[in-house]
Amino acid sequence: MTRAEKAKKAVMMFMLEGMSYKLVAYLERLKRDDPLAFALANVGICINKNMFTQTIKKGQQLLSRLSDDPASTLYLLRLMGNAYVDLGELELSERYYLRALDIAQELGDEDSQDAISLAFCHILFMKGKYRDCFSEVSRIKSKGKLRDIRLVTAQYYLIIYELFFGNPHKAIRMTDALMRSEKKGIFYCVLEEIKAICLRIAGELRESIVYFMKSAEGHLSFGSVYAIVPLAKALEISRLTGLEPPPKALIRKAIKLARKGAWAEQAAAQEAEALLKESDLETAEGLLEATNNYIKAYQNTEAFFSGLTAAYLAWETDSPVFTKSLKLIGHLIPLYPNSKKDPILGEFILRVEPMVTGISESYKDKGIRAYLIGKLRIYVEGKEIKPLEWRSRKSALFLIYLLLSSKHRIAADHLFYLLWPRKRYDRKNRELLYQAVSFARRVLDRNVLIVHKHDFYQLEGDVWTDLSELENLVVRSESSHEQDEKESLLAKARELAVDDLLPEFPYDRYIDEYRQYYRRLRKRAFGE
Repeated sequence: MTRAEKAKKAVMMFMLEGMSYKLVAYLERLKRDDPLAFALANVGICINKNMFTQTIKKGQQLLSRLSDDPASTLYLLRLMGNAYVDLGELELSERYYLRALDIAQELGDEDSQDAISLAFCHILFMKGKYRDCFSEVSRIKSKGKLRDIRLVTAQYYLIIYELFFGNPHKAIRMTDALMRSEKKGIFYCVLEEIKAICLRIAGELRESIVYFMKSAEGHLSFGSVYAIVPLAKALEISRLTGLEPPPKALIRKAIKLARKGAWAEQAAAQEAEALLKESDLETAEGLLEATNNYIKAYQNTEAFFSGLTAAYLAWETDSPVFTKSLKLIGHLIPLYPNSKKDPILGEFILRVEPMVTGISESYKDKGIRAYLIGKLRIYVEGKEIKPLEWRSRKSALFLIYLLLSSKHRIAADHLFYLLWPRKRYDRKNRELLYQAVSFARRVLDRNVLIVHKHDFYQLEGDVWTDLSELENLVVRSESSHEQDEKESLLAKARELAVDDLLPEFPYDRYIDEYRQYYRRLRKRAFGE
């Protein structure tokens, strides 16, 4: 048995049995007989405990020690890529997956190659690059070598493709076929949710609510925090149509469980609580906050419909929620061209879509604007701040790290290890992070810009960076079918990509991760 196989065995035992006596005894033997296999198993167990920061920290310490063992390095890189995805650092995850893919190809490991390819598809989906995602899934499936869960995953994406691009009845037939072959487990509950979405788009609204409830009840039977997500979708329909909503006892149970969940489940709980309020204005305000958190969790579809519902309920009032909601989801509207056929909000989308560009322009100089390529320049509400002149370099780095992160949020423990890699994240040392945050807040003179939610630090409000703008321009150019538009977008991208990323910080490991991502974007912009 290879070192990687030993580690995988331990991880599988943990997934099936938890930290059982049998697993503890196995780990003790591994630690004695093969310390590196023991360390690799610990990284795998960490990620299955949702300890993503620890996964990355332990993984980085282990990488160099596995340099003479390609199979173990491949497994470790996949684990680290998965951890970065769960932290919302999609750009960094791509780097680890690419390194893993190179090794898998050298080893001729086709199973790992397929797994990594599907991981890339998931990243494309989270970024809203649906056509690219579905095209790649189709290519992988056409090879005819996918097995078990990977084949089911591929079929799942192809169902969503039919749904997104205007074929809900075909998507329903595909879902029914997959449900007939699938055992009654967690994934079956996911398929019930997909069928419910298809039924909504097809106009079968009562039946849609029924399937959303079935999905939620199934998730609850497994103790899954995800149960609140389909319930929030059911509540959207009932609130907008007057149909019978799910029982409040079921909703409250799911909300309570969701408090233990990640960002997406927390956002769904916020949406559900907002939809239970009687006042349309209060509901719209709650939905706006939920939409913002859905976006940070890369839940684009949930964000789109939550934000759209918020705008719809605020339409007849003078509430600023209307314009804020459209500004927040404006970039998502082109991703869902067939949403204009939605039986509930389709006509509303057609009415408000022309307003989105004007609303976005009115917010142009608000919030934070950061130029990270070339000379560092940061503006808050139009006023320049100069973190390079701050007496606290840790506070300056703290702000830079948040600006680099694609959703401008980073887990508190991850931030701590980035700033103090040799210290333990304990109660005493945690004060160092609080001091760095407090200093940054005082200098910015607006505490609301930096908030602490769900053990993440994040920048609130409107945040624009030239790095994000560069990615947006490159992605839009690559998806455009008009040559003139493609060239115009690439020209703007090249104007941004004229210098190095954050040259003021040449030896920072985290910034260097993003520097390599920037170089890949630059090559795409210049067609290299």
